[in-house]
Amino acid sequence: NDTAILSVYTTRQMGVEDTDRIKIMRTTSPKYLTKKHIGTGSTKQEIETEFKLNPIGTCQEEDKDYHLYDAGSGIFDQEENYSGVCIYCEEVNILAGLVPIYESLKAE
Repeated sequence: NDTAILSVYTTRQMGVEDTDRIKIMRTTSPKYLTKKHIGTGSTKQEIETEFKLNPIGTCQEEDKDYHLYDAGSGIFDQEENYSGVCIYCEEVNILAGLVPIYESLKAE
């Protein structure tokens, strides 16, 4: 991915509170890393040293296939090395939340 992005997706309970709540954050930037330096550009083997990866779906973007993995609190999308990371709240239906990001998403 040539363009590094940071996307933040929020919700608000209209009429209940005027505060936006962050539900999903997604980045393709190598600037955001875990304490063990895992993030965009990490290999599957490197990520599996810190997270248990469960396949949740596939998608295609610009003629490239991506495999999406749930890691309990995040999603890693794979090309050769991991090209993006999504962090999300537990109450989020992550597959439904990813449809606006990955229009061709197919659940496993």
